[in-house]
Amino acid sequence: MAYETEYTDFDPQEDSSACLTLGLATDIVESRYLRDFSTAEPEEKQQILKDLSTFLEQLLRQPQISGSADAWHNLCVVLAQCDLYNLACITLERGLDFYPKSVDLLADYLQYGMECGQGERCKAVCKTLVKIPKFFWSWRGYRFLIGYETQLSLSGSEKELEKYKAEIDQLLKLYRQQFPDDEGSYDCEADVCRDFNDHRREEAVLREALETLKVAPKCAMQLAVMLFERGEYQEALRHAQRALRDSIQTQMGVNEAHLSYLSGLAKFAILLLDEEANGYPEAAVLDIYTDFETALRQGLNSTYRSTLKQRAIRLVVKSKINVPSDCEELNYLLS
Repeated sequence: MAYETEYTDFDPQEDSSACLTLGLATDIVESRYLRDFSTAEPEEKQQILKDLSTFLEQLLRQPQISGSADAWHNLCVVLAQCDLYNLACITLERGLDFYPKSVDLLADYLQYGMECGQGERCKAVCKTLVKIPKFFWSWRGYRFLIGYETQLSLSGSEKELEKYKAEIDQLLKLYRQQFPDDEGSYDCEADVCRDFNDHRREEAVLREALETLKVAPKCAMQLAVMLFERGEYQEALRHAQRALRDSIQTQMGVNEAHLSYLSGLAKFAILLLDEEANGYPEAAVLDIYTDFETALRQGLNSTYRSTLKQRAIRLVVKSKINVPSDCEELNYLLS
C-alpha cells in the first residue's frame, strides 16, 4: 500500500486534550510512518521523513508528555531500527528533560549519538552517566558506555587507546559483578576483543561463559561461527545446537534462522569429510534438508540464501537423495 501524506495534526498549544501519550505516539510512528519505510522509494522516503519530523516536533512541543523512561526508550528504539539516529537523539533530548538521570536514556544517547555526529553532546552525556552510582545501572549503561569508549579508543592516539582499554576493562569487571548470571558481560567482552583483534582472548571469554553459565545462546552462537570458520565443524555444530537449545529459555536476541543454516552447513561439511568412508546416509542427508528448511521458514537473510541454495543442490547431486515434498520452502528455492 502506497504511503499517504495526509495525517492528523495536533497542536498542544491550542488544545491540551490533543496531547498524545508516548505509547500511542510510538504506535503511530511504527504503524503509520515506518511500517514500509525500508522498502519505500527515495522520493517516498523523503515525504515520510518530512511528515514524521513534523509529527515528532508537535509531539515533543507538548508541555507535559505522559510516559515512563521506558516509553521514551521504546520510541527511540523504533526510530533507530530504521537508522533514524538523528530523530532518536532529538527525541532523547526531550526525554531527558523529564528523566535527566535515566541510565537507559543516557546510554541510548551514547549509542545513537555516535551514529549521527553528536560527539560533543555525547561527552556531556557520558559525564552525567558516570556520576550515577553503579547500583542504579542497567545492562545498557555498561554495554553502551563500553561501546562508546571502544569507538573513541579506536580513533584516538596510542596513549588514549591504553587509557580507554583500562577504563573498559574496569567497566567489564563491574558489569560482571553486578550481573553475574547474565551472559551480557561475556558477550560484550567478546565484542570488545573482536574490535581490538584479540581473537585468542575472545575465544577464551566465550568458552568461559559457556562453562560458567547454564544459558548463554549468544556466546554459544559466536563460538560456533568462529569454530566453523576455522574448519572445526564437529565442535561448531555442538555449540550451534547449544545456542538453539538455550535460545528457547531466553528472550536474548539470537538469530535462530542463521543457527539452523549454520547447523546444516556444519553437518554437510562433516559428511564431505567422511564421504569416502561412510558415503551419504539417508538419515543424515534428510537431517540437513530439515535444517535448511527450518532456516528458510525462520526468515534466513537473503545474503545467505544463495549459499544455502548452492549447498543444497550439491547435496542432492552427491547424495542422489531428493528434497522431501514437505520441505516446501527449500523446494521452492531450488525450483
